[in-house]
Amino acid sequence: HLVRTEHGLFKDGLEIDTRGLLPLMESGSEVVLTQAPDKEEHERFFSRQIDEANNIIHVSISGKMNLSGCLVARQAADSFGNVHVVDSEHLSSGQGLLAIEGARLAAEGMRAEEIVTRLEQMREHVHTSFIVDSMNFLARQKQIGENVARLANAMMVHPVLRMKKGTLTVSGLYFGSRERAWRKYISSVLDNAEIIDRRMLFITYVGMKPEELQTVRNMVEQKTKFDEVYCQQASPAIAANSGPGTFGLLYFTKY
Repeated sequence: HLVRTEHGLFKDGLEIDTRGLLPLMESGSEVVLTQAPDKEEHERFFSRQIDEANNIIHVSISGKMNLSGCLVARQAADSFGNVHVVDSEHLSSGQGLLAIEGARLAAEGMRAEEIVTRLEQMREHVHTSFIVDSMNFLARQKQIGENVARLANAMMVHPVLRMKKGTLTVSGLYFGSRERAWRKYISSVLDNAEIIDRRMLFITYVGMKPEELQTVRNMVEQKTKFDEVYCQQASPAIAANSGPGTFGLLYFTKY
């Protein structure tokens, strides 16, 4: 993705990172927008990668998301005979989970076409959700109205956003302090322990302090044990929409 500020257009994660973006967002004086790379940029990206591999499997952000690059990536892939685009129907570390599984299958020798089919089946078993600290940033990105954001903040509302069939929806609202909301969110999304694949969990966050992340991790471990827990800073494109204090729990369910 690309991130546009009043200072110019930057490549997400390459020319701007989340740490550099958050001060601009928190100042409230700068408009931050996100956009997908165009077809030509995708073609240049695929051309560079094809020198390193016989086949490329590109795991895209959900095609149903606003400003998704999935359709453009598929158009660019038509210029190649060995580039496959998978609509993850997720975003952020939800895509990452599928990419990790795809790499595992490739290492086992599975053919590219078979991996694509498997990933399209497995995306139904990815849980992607986030709890948002403040609705101000959602309002700035025109995801919700400013009046709604002001009312929600006054009532100490912390919304939970979840990917469902490729679309980001509000799946819950928690009231009260941050830590109270965090505990309720964690308890809710880890409640069905018997269907959770406990091999791997991503705690993907925006602008949180180490001690806050440790608090979240402790809450998670009190609820469910995972073999591996990764604390992953969200990309600038995700940060621009959710704002600091946001974190999500992303994992596979059993399949």
